[in-house]
Amino acid sequence: MDIGTSEALKKQDNKSLEEYHELLEHPLSKEPTIDEAIKISEIFGIPMHPSYTPYWNSITPAQLILFLEYLQTGEFQEDKIILPFKDEQADAKRALELAGIQHQLFNNEYVIIERKPQEA
Repeated sequence: MDIGTSEALKKQDNKSLEEYHELLEHPLSKEPTIDEAIKISEIFGIPMHPSYTPYWNSITPAQLILFLEYLQTGEFQEDKIILPFKDEQADAKRALELAGIQHQLFNNEYVIIERKPQEA
């Protein structure tokens, strides 16, 4: 990590430079929190960590609208969204998959999107 990087981080946060160094040196094996990912992205003008970047260009505008309508049927909790799942919602769930949004199908009745992506 160079001096400019160290100085930029020192001004932004009390987190130790060693912790940021680890995140920057191993971005795919050491996953930052959403707050860390935002901070690193803003400080260095780089894209967000892949865990927090859905592939929105992989779905059509019609699929996006379907997905947004599907979200309106969900229950929003502090750390997750719980969506009902029936056969007629399969296309909206497919949009989640294409966009790379990690989720779980629970008992073939609910789709759960957690705030923190699940470990692979």
